Amino acid sequence: MTERLPKWFPVIITADRGYENYNFFAHVEEKLLDYVVRLKSTKNNGSILSGLNLPAGEVFDITKDIVITRHSTDPYAVNKEKYKNMTKQARFDFIPSSKYPDYEMSIRFLFF
Repeated sequence: MTERLPKWFPVIITADRGYENYNFFAHVEEKLLDYVVRLKSTKNNGSILSGLNLPAGEVFDITKDIVITRHSTDPYAVNKEKYKNMTKQARFDFIPSSKYPDYEMSIRFLFF
């Protein structure tokens, strides 16, 4: 989707639930586009919010630094709030295999 947008076109990507995945966020960030994605409100069952240690049931505006990795040991095992492990089966276009470095991103989360 982001590859078809002209580079000069000012745009804000808006998406509903179902688009919340780190691969989508990385593609939008790499194109330097602004975006808003509504997430599922649940923090369990594999939701992107699980493990982020966000406040429960209160209004917040928090920016989280997240590192996407293909490794399941070392820093990931110690700090699961910051490091998100992508399995070999999970699509993440900016780390093709475990031999490549991690991918860092910063995501702002709002709840109101």
